[in-house]
Amino acid sequence: MAFRLAARLDHERVAAIDEHPPEPEADPFEDRGIDSGRKTDVELTGSEDRQRESDERLSSSTIPEYFGWINRKEENRYNHDTMFDKGVRATGEGFGSPTVLAYWYDRNIRMIHHLWRVMSPDDDKLLLLVGSGHVRVLRHLLTEAPMFCPVSPLSYLPTSQ
Repeated sequence: MAFRLAARLDHERVAAIDEHPPEPEADPFEDRGIDSGRKTDVELTGSEDRQRESDERLSSSTIPEYFGWINRKEENRYNHDTMFDKGVRATGEGFGSPTVLAYWYDRNIRMIHHLWRVMSPDDDKLLLLVGSGHVRVLRHLLTEAPMFCPVSPLSYLPTSQ
């Protein structure tokens, strides 16, 4: 997908920038509890319905249409809120714990570092293709980095309501 898109946009090169730092000591897939004693304003119910809708859209849409749908503000917000809710309220050290949330930020910061290193001095724009779980974190980090100015892809993608 990335290579075809790069060719269509007349990009001269494609660079892989993702890195997986060493995993936290705890098994990231072990069962975890959520501290439900304190209420939050985050509404995280309906994850099965969301997954079902995502699967249906993926099978019935073109890739650009699906990217347009999954990059909507509501989808990015839900993904991000879910990650933070599980990271803050988790009771164990497994998946969803503060340790794994720190790992996620470490991974995204490393991606920005690699992005900067692969850019040429004359590059004035680039296309960054990442999974939807990275979008809000990377947008925040790239906005804070003075050498970047992130732009949403939504105006370049077909809409799929």
